[in-house]
Amino acid sequence: MILKILLIGWIVLIGAIILNGLAGLLGLATWYTFLAKIAQQGWLPALRQTPIISHLFLFVIYPLALGGLAWLGLRLIRFW
Repeated sequence: MILKILLIGWIVLIGAIILNGLAGLLGLATWYTFLAKIAQQGWLPALRQTPIISHLFLFVIYPLALGGLAWLGLRLIRFW
């Protein structure tokens, strides 16, 4: 059971690394940059200065992609 959880964790981790790399290449905010901006400027100024496309990435695309990868991992371990 632990190995199955580890496999799903690795799938999600690798997916998150790839998504963060793509976000950087596309000039989108990542959670690291967004949270750093919040720590420096506060919540509302950070929200206002972050482009809408980055908001879509952070709050819609990123969670959907990671959730999809976890779902894929669950499907894969059924065959293991």
